[in-house]
Amino acid sequence: MTRAKQTREHSGAPSSGLAGGRMEAEVRAQAGRTPIRDRTPLHSGTPIRGRRPILGKGALWGALLLIVLAASAGLSLTLSASRDEHRAVATVNGEPIAEGEVEALMERLKPEVRNYFSRQGLKVDSAAFWEQEHRGEQPIQVLRARAMEEAVRRKLETVLAKQYGLIGFTTYAELQQAHQQENERRKEAVARGEVIYGPVTYSEIEYANYLISNVRIRLKSEMSKSPDDPLYVSDGEAEASYLSHQAQWDATSESLTIRIISVPYHTAEERASSYETALSAAEELEQGISFEEVSRKYNREGEILTRRFTPDTYKEDIRASYNLLTAAQGLDRGQYSPEPVESGGSWNIVQLTDRSSEGGDDRQRRLDSVRRSVIDEKYEAYVEELMHTATVEIRDERYENAWKGE
Repeated sequence: MTRAKQTREHSGAPSSGLAGGRMEAEVRAQAGRTPIRDRTPLHSGTPIRGRRPILGKGALWGALLLIVLAASAGLSLTLSASRDEHRAVATVNGEPIAEGEVEALMERLKPEVRNYFSRQGLKVDSAAFWEQEHRGEQPIQVLRARAMEEAVRRKLETVLAKQYGLIGFTTYAELQQAHQQENERRKEAVARGEVIYGPVTYSEIEYANYLISNVRIRLKSEMSKSPDDPLYVSDGEAEASYLSHQAQWDATSESLTIRIISVPYHTAEERASSYETALSAAEELEQGISFEEVSRKYNREGEILTRRFTPDTYKEDIRASYNLLTAAQGLDRGQYSPEPVESGGSWNIVQLTDRSSEGGDDRQRRLDSVRRSVIDEKYEAYVEELMHTATVEIRDERYENAWKGE
């Protein structure tokens, strides 16, 4: 086992009238619309305001996302206890976004925001980091804005999944109940000696991420089955996309398999100690202890964590696991990352176990990959349209009080 030459870590960017109770108004991904990746990122403290709209045909898509900021003495959000017993920070088309949802996403996005300001030269370990002003921005407001934007997106996707019959709930209270039930199910399965995939128990944010990831996969499948579906991609459309990017597709046929030693953290204080723990794991590898043995010592419940990156999953991987993917791409088989790699609220040691190429002669397989890529792009445009036409009401006092920093 060899340790890779030390390299600088890259920072991540770091998701009709249809029958059967589906959406009442279809939002089609029109050709030529600005994809979500080209949208001006939100870095202001005002959540979601100033979004550059994706325009469609006619007045139907002319409306911007409506933001109603309510002062503490103003709007009172009336929520049925049966819908959500938690304090609502906002509503999206009437669906509540609970304070806990936003705060969980803020915890998840802290490393991303720290990295954003660190690249601008700000000292992120300062006790006053979150409240200080830097080039017209305040880290705490940037963090809240990004968390609120992600919360709005997830709520719209969850509602969409319910309309397609993929899940049965949309509120935070129901998510917490489902999280508890899933952990009980997994623990009971392990007790019976059954094999389960992933951890024995999920933290709340881990379960929320797991759920939304599966929701997106299933929505893309459900919404692309027939020519009448909004994400459908014809053979001709896939062929045209392949030919217009053939060199790129022929060069990205590599699959990577990695093993991971992962040390999670949940607060800024834990982040530093988590890094030191991951360094200790790397030092044990340097001493010749096997990756399996070190994994069992440091991974939660002694798991052997593996991950596979393929051309079919590349777009989701680059979005959700940029640092892990980048680290893996710089390794030879058997090598591990020279320093811990930060990703998704954890510090990780990455070992590349396999690197393979699909080859360039299987045209149909390549077209299938292109089709999935086009579906991904259409899905992003679809969700972006939902975000621009949604009515979002924010309870200003509760929003401003969401996590005040360490």
